[in-house]
Amino acid sequence: MSDPSDVEARRVEGLAAAQEAVQLYQELVESNRDAHLPNLARSVNNLAVDLAEVDRRVEGLAATQEAAQLYQELAPEHPRHPRPFVTPSRRTLPTAGRRPAAADPDLGAPGTPD
Repeated sequence: MSDPSDVEARRVEGLAAAQEAVQLYQELVESNRDAHLPNLARSVNNLAVDLAEVDRRVEGLAATQEAAQLYQELAPEHPRHPRPFVTPSRRTLPTAGRRPAAADPDLGAPGTPD
């Protein structure tokens, strides 16, 4: 079994890597928005999860909301498959706030179509 302090240290390292990924994709989006915006959205979404895992839920919720906005921006570019771009962040919201999906019918249950 892993030492809890080791697990926490690895989460903090993962958070630092997620923050760096967001910064790098933000820079790349400045030079070529269309090519890198999907990766930025995914990275911000991952950052939200990592923030929640280290009990920084308010920041995690803000990152989730940012990711949702990015996914909504991407959705019109993919009219045949808009849901995959919106769904990840909608499902992250309960994780960030530690609120079960069943508590909010608009979020839908994880793993089920909305």
